[in-house]
Amino acid sequence: MESSIEDPVPREVVAEIQPVTFQIVESGTKRRKTSLFDSLGFTYNEHSRRPYVTYWQCTVRPKGNPCKASVTERDGVFRHGQHNHNHTVEAGAATAAKIVSRVKSKALEEKFKSASAIVDKVRADRADYLCTC
Repeated sequence: MESSIEDPVPREVVAEIQPVTFQIVESGTKRRKTSLFDSLGFTYNEHSRRPYVTYWQCTVRPKGNPCKASVTERDGVFRHGQHNHNHTVEAGAATAAKIVSRVKSKALEEKFKSASAIVDKVRADRADYLCTC
């Protein structure tokens, strides 16, 4: 059996494993408390704080099956707890929290403006710094 086209030799694919990064968003919750977001897309609320360490718990907390995933922050270093998440990632949660935080901050600064005017202002500010014109 003769082949006019030689089969290509398969190459080994090496996947880059990126470390998980964390970002703290001030006033990131509905009640304007601090939130923690990881680069995988999971969100955490501050569970407790000590002078030397902060404990964060996953925000997915339904009564029947709360997620037990956690993160410990010590001297700016974040470490995952022993439990894994029992749910999927909520896409865009970090971006949504940042936008809501900005809108709420603007609303506190400009108490007599309408909600739609504040949202339009935040949207315009976002467009200004995203534009590469």
